[in-house]
Amino acid sequence: MPIPPVTHFRVPLLQLLGDGVERSLAEAANALADVFKLTEEERNAVLPSGYPVVRHRTGWAGFHLRKAGPRG
Repeated sequence: MPIPPVTHFRVPLLQLLGDGVERSLAEAANALADVFKLTEEERNAVLPSGYPVVRHRTGWAGFHLRKAGPRG
């Protein structure tokens, strides 16, 4: 399975954060890599800048969730 697009990271990230435990971006990215059952090669993939792809997509998913704000 290729690394999912950032839009697929949002719901699992929200579920992960639902327990109220603070996590670093790296910890959240590793947890989502587990959720998506990514291979070691996919987990270690980097952007041309050298930044890890999974961490990048996790960060953007968090940004989108913060922008959406609380509902209700």
